[in-house]
Amino acid sequence: MFYQHSYSNEYYEKNQKTDFKYIDNLHYNFTSVMLNYHPITNLNISADIGYFFDKTQNFDFGKNQKFNRQAQGISDLAVGTQYFLDLFDNYKTTIVPGFKITLPAGQFDQMDGPVVLPIDIQPSSGNFKYEFGLTFIKTISNQFTILSANTAEFSQRIQTERTNYKYGNLYNISLTGIYKFIDELSIL
Repeated sequence: MFYQHSYSNEYYEKNQKTDFKYIDNLHYNFTSVMLNYHPITNLNISADIGYFFDKTQNFDFGKNQKFNRQAQGISDLAVGTQYFLDLFDNYKTTIVPGFKITLPAGQFDQMDGPVVLPIDIQPSSGNFKYEFGLTFIKTISNQFTILSANTAEFSQRIQTERTNYKYGNLYNISLTGIYKFIDELSIL
């Protein structure tokens, strides 16, 4: 089980901060559940789904003209698989290819009266996403491990009665060092 609270009051276009005069902030409270299954030793199959208790965008037009738009509901369902390839035992290196598909399981195009809520606060992304990943795990010593997780996510176009939109693709490269202080607290 996972819980997340988020609060944002700055907006960016590419890498430049922009000034949306009337949007004060966006915040949400979110929880999710992930299930993992290992049918064979090196194979992991996972599924996760979440719920937004509130996803709120606050507006401030000055002169005490404040209001908000709020949505709540089930988020998207993600199903994925990873296979741990221990091809390089002599080098203490593991390669983990993975694939994940995200299904728009939650409600999309939520309304506030006659107004469609902005995409930013819809509980579901409203589209299918495909993610390909490749993770490298290198054990340096009994106490220190380096992990590099690399993913590419491709979003499909949202086409509903009220929305025709496509999110950009997302590419993520991360490098992490893991140091075990106490063996009993190890996560790897």
